[in-house]
Amino acid sequence: MTATPKFAHVVLQTNLVAEMRDWYRTVLGADVVYENPGMCFLTFDEEHHRIALIGSPAEPWVEWTPFTVGPQHSAFTFPSLETLLEKFEDLRAAGIEPQVPIQHGVTTSLYYRDPDGNTV
Repeated sequence: MTATPKFAHVVLQTNLVAEMRDWYRTVLGADVVYENPGMCFLTFDEEHHRIALIGSPAEPWVEWTPFTVGPQHSAFTFPSLETLLEKFEDLRAAGIEPQVPIQHGVTTSLYYRDPDGNTV
């Protein structure tokens, strides 16, 4: 029997651990489950962590460019279009605006940029 994998978490390297922590707490309603000066682990459900933020140990990480190879975006599911729009209103009230809305045919999405410029 072959097991079906379940997505567990994403780890982001960042020069902005505190700013990223606060942004993901606001956007995802995430809780900090562990933090020290160089890293932060967050979750928003039963998983021990869904997002880890890792700061640079010595030199700042190289800044991403539009031509950097790496993840294109991460996505989170809402149970309905109504709840997605409620989240949009909550984020707008917090001063967080979407970068772009997209209707893919199979999904309606609102894409935001985190403090490092990652598309979420």
